[in-house]
Amino acid sequence: EMEVKAAEDFVSRCISLFGSRQAAPPTTELDMLLPMWHSTGCYTQTKLSLNAACGKAGSVQPQLGGDVEPLGPVETSQWSFEASPDPEPANPSAGQPSTEKRLHVASVDAGDDVTEDAARRSELSGDELIYFGSRRVGLKGVPGEAVAYEHSDWDVDHSEEALAVTLSRAERVLAPGATEADIAIPAIPARELAARPASSNGQQAAPLPTAGAGGLPWWLRQPLLKTEWTKRAAAAPANGSCADDGIVKGDGVTGDGMDDGIDVANPHAQDVQWPLVGVASGMRSCLVKGPDGQWYRLKGCGNNTDGVVVRQNAGWRDLRGVAFPHTALRELYYTSRLAEALQPHGLLGANIALGHFLYSAPNAPLGETGDLRPACIIERTLGDRRLGTHVLAGLGLLLPRLLQRTDSVTAQECARLFPPSRPGREHPGSVTTAELMSDLLVARELFWAGVGDDTLGIQWPDLPRDEHCLANAFAPAHPSNLLRIASPHQGGLPDQWTAAGKQPMGAAWALLWARACRELQDAISVTPHLADQALAYLFGRIGHECGSFLGALHREGVSWGTYQDGLCFRAQWHCNAHTNNFVMLPRGAAPASMEGKDHLLGYVDLDMAFDEASFVNLTQLANAPPVPLAERAAAHRLLLEREHINFMDVLAGGDSTSGVPQVALGEIEKYPPAVLAAHNALHDTLILAYQKAYTQQPPLVAFDSSLQRCARALIELAITIMGECEA
Repeated sequence: EMEVKAAEDFVSRCISLFGSRQAAPPTTELDMLLPMWHSTGCYTQTKLSLNAACGKAGSVQPQLGGDVEPLGPVETSQWSFEASPDPEPANPSAGQPSTEKRLHVASVDAGDDVTEDAARRSELSGDELIYFGSRRVGLKGVPGEAVAYEHSDWDVDHSEEALAVTLSRAERVLAPGATEADIAIPAIPARELAARPASSNGQQAAPLPTAGAGGLPWWLRQPLLKTEWTKRAAAAPANGSCADDGIVKGDGVTGDGMDDGIDVANPHAQDVQWPLVGVASGMRSCLVKGPDGQWYRLKGCGNNTDGVVVRQNAGWRDLRGVAFPHTALRELYYTSRLAEALQPHGLLGANIALGHFLYSAPNAPLGETGDLRPACIIERTLGDRRLGTHVLAGLGLLLPRLLQRTDSVTAQECARLFPPSRPGREHPGSVTTAELMSDLLVARELFWAGVGDDTLGIQWPDLPRDEHCLANAFAPAHPSNLLRIASPHQGGLPDQWTAAGKQPMGAAWALLWARACRELQDAISVTPHLADQALAYLFGRIGHECGSFLGALHREGVSWGTYQDGLCFRAQWHCNAHTNNFVMLPRGAAPASMEGKDHLLGYVDLDMAFDEASFVNLTQLANAPPVPLAERAAAHRLLLEREHINFMDVLAGGDSTSGVPQVALGEIEKYPPAVLAAHNALHDTLILAYQKAYTQQPPLVAFDSSLQRCARALIELAITIMGECEA
């Protein structure tokens, strides 16, 4: 039975990836998987399944190569094969359905009460594995409220009463039944957000919609909490809600004004079931594919699958796995505000604000009032794979495989990649980009703290971190062609990486690896000179998109979230300006109005954002006079400068923030000098491109559609080897 299920899963991925082609999958894409098939113990069953699939669907018989021979007719009653349109849109912004042919494997246990349509909807396509996630989680309905968000109803509250609430979070909070105040909650240094007055007479606006009202998809009108993933599914209440097993139930009838095609008000219509497809997003969140085929982010829906957790620290406690009412509202507010301000300038957020859950007992261990009530942020989302953990780390691990020339490159050739002022230029890899930027950051931190000189570094105090010492790898081709890429097929399948280390690549990922390899080879075969520029182009475009966003954010007067509060360790800062707060956008995610370009990155995580007008000094006493405007403005500008330099440090590969796990560093440090030189030159290029975009200079690396195709393939290769590593 295990062999049959493994074979079915493999065949499902085959058809999903290759089914829309007019010819069979290229021999190389299947040949490279043969050793893995043998080792999984389902080799014979896979041959039977693949031949059965091809015979049933009328596809071209694949030439598997090696000793794999096409078999005669086999019994196919164990499988149900169908080619049908993909339920999720190929273009998330336009809602256009995909015509990709897929295989539906009806392998549900006899005791499961799931329709064939529900089973099909619970599948994940190859692109969803790449861009949304792979570790499945379950969901269950729990007590509480669901609150829709309407941006026009909210504004900053400048009242003294609200200021007192903000300042109170600088101290520990007393929980119900406790004898001492020992609960730490996030204390964002900004005034509260409140409902706008309905008129100038001070009356408040009407309460926002709550559970069951419009504004939220019908299946999100009851709070959901993460659970362990299980294929077991039972019938759900026929009221458009979610049962304990994660099955939502609607009636398949349009007419309620919702975009999901469900009219939950008609109890006499035919019932239709949808298992909610959830994938983990870090420790406290998940992404869910709804019945409409769109993806939604539930930010703060449980600490892994342990629900709402009260963590005991040394002398204090805090809630884990959830958001808070004030941070949920802040995320929704700034997600909407920045979309209005930045999207017309070609800067795309990955989330769309919808609302939030408020959890009740038994999932509110510290009570259901004020800041201590657990919350979860609800957003529609365009992706979840992170720039730091999945792309930059993955590219670093792929570099030896990608580079065509490493063994024959001399130190002199490596040195020519860098400007004469570069420290360690004659000894490739001896001084990394991360070391240069971390040296700058440490010097500035000491100066800001009043214990250091106003210099550009500790070890290199007079060295500008710009073209003086950083390489531009996208400049006219260097004589060594050190950055020319070769076929990533070489060397067989790579290992995958998790936070614990490397492991063999699974069957589904191996097919995605083969697909991305093919895409890269096809692009380069059409225009061979792209092989010299593809890597530098990708790093340059990443830097450009990062710098464009943070520069625009700071010109809006908004901090991404840089401050200190009671949750920080001594001398530590919160800083949301890090690479894991960008997600990789799928192809076609950007709306047509954004110049038709393929945007790579979408910004996320705005629950700690604040602007200069609402900035509050948390050391201010509640009864103290207001801080002078000039003093407040200067303090806020310093936070933005800190955010800018911190972000460059993280982009360069430093670890000045807890946002990026350093899973790849040990492996990269073992690279030969030529690979280390290439690694530094690429990160130099990223920083230079970031700096130019941040200051609104002409781009270091301009958009190019042919190179963008190569960049996409490289990104997907990187995600493939990091896909099982959680950010």
